[in-house]
Amino acid sequence: MENNYLDNPVTKREFKELEFDFQEFMKFVKDTVATSKEMSEYFELVIKKDKENTEKILSSSDGLSKKLDTFLTEKVALGGRINDQDEEIETIKHRVSNVEVRVGIEPMLA
Repeated sequence: MENNYLDNPVTKREFKELEFDFQEFMKFVKDTVATSKEMSEYFELVIKKDKENTEKILSSSDGLSKKLDTFLTEKVALGGRINDQDEEIETIKHRVSNVEVRVGIEPMLA
């Protein structure tokens, strides 16, 4: 036969102990566990901070994009100037070779 403590009557002393334990537990819950309203306020704050951080990231990203665009534009322009200079050097080499042939000097190999 099983002895189930729930079937036994509670004494006044046991009831007082349980009542004290229950009051302590309720105080703990009140001080520790957040209410639905508190959780809603917390989540609203988290969402607000997340939006602010996202805006900061996007703003800094815009600045980086502008700098990258400037860099790439300058790189393209520099590449064009280098091509122009290469063509000019080849033209000068050709002219020098022509002068060397007219003067009778053996042309330098480039």
